[in-house]
Amino acid sequence: MPADWTAFAQDVLKLAVHPRYSFSIWVASVFLLAVPLPDFLRLEQFRNDYGHFIGPICLITFFLWIVEVVLLVASEPIRDYLSHKEILKQIDSLNPGEADLLLHAIEKKCQTVTWRGNTGVVDSLISKRLLERVPVSEPNRFDYDPFTIPRFVWDHIAQNAVTQKFKEIKETKGKPE
Repeated sequence: MPADWTAFAQDVLKLAVHPRYSFSIWVASVFLLAVPLPDFLRLEQFRNDYGHFIGPICLITFFLWIVEVVLLVASEPIRDYLSHKEILKQIDSLNPGEADLLLHAIEKKCQTVTWRGNTGVVDSLISKRLLERVPVSEPNRFDYDPFTIPRFVWDHIAQNAVTQKFKEIKETKGKPE
C-alpha cells in the first residue's frame, strides 16, 4: 500500500512540474479558495475542512509555474550564448588560409564574400561554423560562391584586436593556400 501512494505522489509531482499543469492547479486552487461558490455545489464544507491544505498547494504550484516559465523563456538565449561562445573559441585554431579569408572580408568591410567554394579553407570555416554558404538560385560558372559570416562572428572579428591577430597568423605561418 505505501508503494502505491508514493508512486501516485511521484506521478502527480511529474505533472505539476509542467507549466500548463502547475498553472491549472494554481488557478483551480485559487478559484476554490477565493471565489464565493454557490450553495448548491456544497463545497463550502470542503473548503473549510481542506483549505489549510489547498492554501500551501496554491502557493507551491504558483511558484512552480513562475520558475518553469522563467526557465522556459530564459533557456533559448542561454543556449544561444553558450553555442556562440563555443563557436568563437574556434577562432584561436585558425590556419593562415582561414585567417586570410576572414581578414579579406574585414578589409573589404563586407560580411558576405565570394570565394572559391571547393577549397579546404572554405570547408574548414564552414565546419567550424565561422562561415555559412549563401544559397544561390543559379550555379556560378566560375566556381566562386557567396559565403556569409554569421553576425555574432562578424561582430567579434571586426574588433581591432582580432583583426591584428589574423594579420599575425597570416605573417607568421605563411601565405594562404
